Amino acid sequence: NISSDKCKTTIAEMAYTLGRMYGLEVGFEIATQDEKKAFSTMADAVLNSDKLKAIGWQTNISMEVGLRRMVESIQINKGKK
Repeated sequence: NISSDKCKTTIAEMAYTLGRMYGLEVGFEIATQDEKKAFSTMADAVLNSDKLKAIGWQTNISMEVGLRRMVESIQINKGKK
């Protein structure tokens, strides 16, 4: 996976996007205090693609297209081990 400064999103937003794309309902449970102890305290992190851009890479597809391609690849390769 490669980041893009054209699309900043959260894991929850990605889950909702996948749900919308495939007609699935997405829900989240509230973590218990014990579960929260194992969570990262990082609230906002963004991958950096500057080195890739420096060698000519650029964003060519949207997050939705990338997610759809990922799901299709998983479906095609499921059971091919």
